[in-house]
Amino acid sequence: MYNHTLTFPSIFRGTSLQEALRRQHLTMNTTLDEEVRRLGGKPQHDEDAYIASAIERFRAKIPQFDFDSEHIQKKPTYEQMDGSHFVGEVVFTDRTYQAWVVTFGIPYTGNLDYLCYIPRSGFTMGGTLELTYDRQFVYVKTWTLDRPEKDIQKIAAKRDEAIAFLQKKVADITPELEAFNQALAREVPALIGSLKKKYQQDKDALANL
Repeated sequence: MYNHTLTFPSIFRGTSLQEALRRQHLTMNTTLDEEVRRLGGKPQHDEDAYIASAIERFRAKIPQFDFDSEHIQKKPTYEQMDGSHFVGEVVFTDRTYQAWVVTFGIPYTGNLDYLCYIPRSGFTMGGTLELTYDRQFVYVKTWTLDRPEKDIQKIAAKRDEAIAFLQKKVADITPELEAFNQALAREVPALIGSLKKKYQQDKDALANL
C-alpha cells in the first residue's frame, strides 16, 4: 500500500550515524571536486550562490514530524489477521480473525534514513511497530479485534507508542546532524576555495609548458 518500510536493524548489525555522515561528507568532497574541476576552477560567476547551493544540497535534512492530531490522517479498514496478533485475547492463536485496522498517517519533512542509523546516544528499539512511509507521511498500522465494542484504547496506545518512539529517535539523532550541518557551513567555502586555487595553479602550470 505504501512505498517504503522503516527498518531498524539490531545494534550489532546496524550502521552508525557517524559512519553514514562520514560517507555523506566523502560524497560531498568528491562531487565538489568534480564540479570545480569541470568548470576550470571557477565554480560560477556568483560564487556565494554556488556555495549556498552546495551547503543546501549536502546538509543533513533533519526529520521533523507534525504530531498535531488535526493533521494526522486516520484510515480504517478490515483485515483477516493471524491469531498470534491477539495473544491473550483469543483462545485459538492458530486461527485467523477479522481485525479492525486503523492506519495513522503522520506528516513529516526531512530524510527518514537517518532514523535507521545508530547514534552515539544509543539505540532505540522499535518493538512491534509497523512503520511505512511515502513522500509526505509516516504510516502507523494499528489493530484490534473486530467486535461490536472495539478496544479503542488498544488502538490509541499503539499510536501513542509510535509517536513516542519517533520523538525519541529524532531527539537521539538531532545533535549529531546539527553538528554536521554547522561544520558543513564552515567547510564548504574553505573546500571550494582550496579547489579553485588548486585547479587554477594546474591551469597556470599547463600554460607554461
